[in-house]
Amino acid sequence: WDATRAIVPDPERPGATKVVLVHAFYRPQVRTWREAARYARHALTFHAERWGTYQYPQLTALEGPIGGMEYPMVVFVAGFNDALSLYSTMNHEVAHQWYPMTVGNNETQFAWQDEGLATYIEELATADFFPEQRAFALPLTQYLQIAGTDYETPIMRPADLYPTYASFGIAAYFKPAVLLRALGGIIGEEKVHEALR
Repeated sequence: WDATRAIVPDPERPGATKVVLVHAFYRPQVRTWREAARYARHALTFHAERWGTYQYPQLTALEGPIGGMEYPMVVFVAGFNDALSLYSTMNHEVAHQWYPMTVGNNETQFAWQDEGLATYIEELATADFFPEQRAFALPLTQYLQIAGTDYETPIMRPADLYPTYASFGIAAYFKPAVLLRALGGIIGEEKVHEALR
């Protein structure tokens, strides 16, 4: 059990900050998780400074039992073997504290509204933590593999109507993130960020 704290903007007092406790629970043999508290703190701080404050008093990152899953104040992430996979997945799950935990939506109806937005802000935070990583490289590569083919499916589709999990993943996660990035190239990235806030 590792613990640290994140210092984030305080919505109750403009210009002031508040402390959020950050915990990481993992099995000792999962060596990549030894930095998990730091990863969670970075993701939490990055997102709180950009998208609106973190509304909860603490955040707990737990190793396992699934690749990644989020709940208010709790994220589950697998014991990935490399730092980038662990950070980016944890960062994605922490990003869900904003989309959909703060900005609610019906994920079964419009999965892109939390998965796509979380993927977009995840890419920004990952590039901040790992400056050598090219932001949006993975979402763009994944999307371009099916763009314009019969495998591409609309974003606005109920989650249970995608023909495969792969088509759901691209339509809900990668395609919206790429489209937001492209929109930023047209109207300016700050305008996209303003809309997300």
